[in-house]
Amino acid sequence: MFSSKSFNKIIQYDPVVYIALDPDAEAKSNDIINKLIYHDIQVYKIDVSGFEDVGTMTKNQFLQRKEEAKLFRKIYEHPLPGKQNTIDLPRILSRIA
Repeated sequence: MFSSKSFNKIIQYDPVVYIALDPDAEAKSNDIINKLIYHDIQVYKIDVSGFEDVGTMTKNQFLQRKEEAKLFRKIYEHPLPGKQNTIDLPRILSRIA
């Protein structure tokens, strides 16, 4: 993933983040999204399905996918006592798909 220093910079500057990892990195992508939205960072996930990775897309294909990116939001504000501080993104996605 990225270093704690990089992650802290992201949290500090509160940017809009677009995630576009290779299709085989779905678990890593979900982990990054969970950590960012936990810190109230606005995160969009770019669909790269049908491509080996972002580098195999044309600029126009990438820009189209970026425009269609899905926004992820925090489901709860405060974790319940005794519960994990993460969102089970794969489970949630399977329910809305």
